[in-house]
Amino acid sequence: MRIERISDTQVKFVLSKNDLEDRDIKMSELAYGSEKTHRLFQEMMRQAHEECNFESENTPLMVEAMPIGKSHVVIVVTKISDTLSEEQPLSLLPSSHNGGAFKTQGLQEPSFEVPRHEDSIAIFSFIQMDDAVLASKRLQDYFMGQSRLYKCDSRYFMVIQEDANAAYALYEAEIVLHEYGEKHISSGLSENYLGEHGELMIEYQAVEKLAWYL
Repeated sequence: MRIERISDTQVKFVLSKNDLEDRDIKMSELAYGSEKTHRLFQEMMRQAHEECNFESENTPLMVEAMPIGKSHVVIVVTKISDTLSEEQPLSLLPSSHNGGAFKTQGLQEPSFEVPRHEDSIAIFSFIQMDDAVLASKRLQDYFMGQSRLYKCDSRYFMVIQEDANAAYALYEAEIVLHEYGEKHISSGLSENYLGEHGELMIEYQAVEKLAWYL
């Protein structure tokens, strides 16, 4: 289990398939809050406190989980405020303040299988350009798909699209990108939003061009 403190109000966990199997937890159980997942969550929050000084006692929490390929799941825990307005501005981020306290995105059995489509894309944002450069450096020798870079709302958004014939799959690239940035709802509609409201900085081979700067 890897833990990263994103901000004062948010922490990210990356769990492997083995992390879940060691605790006898199925992916589908993450959506229903079983006793085993409750124990896992308590363990996660203890580690977040010990390793990242992330305080969560007496604070409402929003938990979102999304599978990353065949072998990992990313869980993001966010402190939420009781005073937040129900009306949220349009954003690429999934809404984090509607519904119950534990949300999932497509976590179903059988687990970890991600269909591969020729037009599959993933969208990640970075606070600093340096983070996008470092991620690209990690990917340049392996990821052979298409990539574009946008700037929107003072953040840098990378859109990657896998090549169905490449050995290095999209989900493997996502594992690397999760170490440097934040994943957003990834669809053609989301990229259209970036095109309309942001600035297209690199139209082709963004990964290769950014990696060149290091």
